Amino acid sequence: GRYAQARAYMTALRGAVGPGYPIAFTGFPYVDLHPRFPYSVFLGPGGAQFNVPQIYWKALDAPVATAFARTYSHNRIYGRPIRPLGQLWNGPARAQVLSFRRLAQGYGAAGLSWWNWEQTRAADWATISAPVAAVAPVDTTAAYPVLRRGMRGDMVLWAKQQMVRLGRPATPGTLFDGDLERTVRDLQLIKGLAPTGVLDATTWPGLLPAAE
Repeated sequence: GRYAQARAYMTALRGAVGPGYPIAFTGFPYVDLHPRFPYSVFLGPGGAQFNVPQIYWKALDAPVATAFARTYSHNRIYGRPIRPLGQLWNGPARAQVLSFRRLAQGYGAAGLSWWNWEQTRAADWATISAPVAAVAPVDTTAAYPVLRRGMRGDMVLWAKQQMVRLGRPATPGTLFDGDLERTVRDLQLIKGLAPTGVLDATTWPGLLPAAE
């Protein structure tokens, strides 16, 4: 919830390194579990150019594919290239590490990394360097969060910022209120969609810059 501090930090950092210096932000992978975290600042205008979510599937107690799907569906709305960060600490199984590499490829990641050197076992080095066969791209057509009236969080704030960018009004704050619901309905009507007032997989592409 410390948006002012996050902006001050990024302003100072950008002022020190310049606007073109590459910065990557690494944080919690599940945006929906951390609604008060200012992703929209660290990944917004003037923020990091790359998003490096910590997809530690074993720590998350989730299958690798499930962790990837949830991470990508929520992080992609911020519009930064995703470079997944995998888990080598806590002794993950070889098959899981290989699955992570294949999924990173399937999701179109141009790079990935691992945490961390000190806890990487000798066998892990072979696993992360062995050739991996090409895999089919993962279909992410429906991979978007669903936001509706009454919800709160940074994703809601980000949606409001996109509405303002499109020249549409939005109230301050992280609450999905009636005003945002009406604005979403208006956008859906313009795009030829059912005016549900719910931000879903059919509506997000018309709201985000990449879809313009």
